[in-house]
Formats: sequence, structure tokens, C-alpha cells
Amino acid sequence: STQQPLLPRLLSLLTTCQANTTDKPSAAAVLMLLRCIANLASKRDLRAYVATSASPLLDSLNTPLDTGPTGARLAASTVLMNVTSLLVHGGDLPAEVALQSDAWTLQALSLIQFALTGVAAISTPTEEESLHRLLTALASLLTISPTISKIAKATAADLDLLNALEGLVLPEGASPLVVAVKGRCIAALKK
Repeated sequence: STQQPLLPRLLSLLTTCQANTTDKPSAAAVLMLLRCIANLASKRDLRAYVATSASPLLDSLNTPLDTGPTGARLAASTVLMNVTSLLVHGGDLPAEVALQSDAWTLQALSLIQFALTGVAAISTPTEEESLHRLLTALASLLTISPTISKIAKATAADLDLLNALEGLVLPEGASPLVVAVKGRCIAALKK
């Protein structure tokens, strides 16, 4: 077959559509593509397959996190959370793919740091679910795998994530889940 594998094709389409989000069909396609990728990344059976494209996948999330509407930001946060879960539970990844996990950790933490400090909308009530998923991704990196959490904590220190979290003002009446996961992240970074 001369066609690319599915995930690289989806990422190529996502890049093309992100370049033209003023066009309503392109903006809708971004949302659908992000949801499709999030679903692929959530399936344990597809873990190794998704991991082969994790780096370009994480690279594609900056635009929807930064300038996307609420739906696209939520979908991008879900992709990040699911890819992070894939990373920390990646014991069944092929060796050549597992070697890239340090780079994914840096990419994921950089995206989280960017969202927490550079995306003003993330701390608004309408973005609470996106914020929860970003914080859940961060908590996974910091707490689940001893090997990854050691690398993640060192990288988080370089990115000044503790100060970003401590300075993050949650919306009034924030969900107890968001408050709790923010607290877990701060506690993990202080250890």
C-alpha cells in the first residue's frame, strides 16, 4: 500500500486543518481529529501503535491548547492525558519506542507548563474540565512510575512548574476533583 499508516495521516490532516481554523469545516475537522486521536490513545491494544507517533502527536497540541475554542482545548487536553497515561504505563512498548519516553516527558511537561502559564482561558470556569485533564496528566507523570516521575520532577523543576501551580488561581467554586489533583501535583513536586 502507498498510503501512510492511519495515525500519521490523521496528524497530517490535523496540521492542515489547524492552518485554516477560520474556515468552519476545518475548525470542525480539528475537533473531530483530536477526539479520534484521543480515543486511539486511550485504547490499551493500540498503545504501541500510538507510541510510535507520540512525539509529533504532542507537537500538534500546542495550537488547540493556545488558541482553540473550548471543545478543541478539551480534546487536546484529553489527548495529552491519554498519551501521558500511555507513557507511564508503557511497559509493553517496543524497545525502540520506549527509548523516546524521556523526550515525551519533556514535551508533555512543556505543554502543561505552557497551558498553565500562557493560556489565560485555562483557569476559567468553562475550561475546568480541560484544566482537570492537564493536571491529571501532570499528576500521572509525577506519581505513577518511579522511573518517569524522577525524570518528570527534574524537568518540572527546570520548567518552574511548582511556581506555575502555586500561582494558578482556580475559578471560584472549582470542582473538588480539580482542587485535589492540583494539590497532589504540588505535593509531588515538593517531595
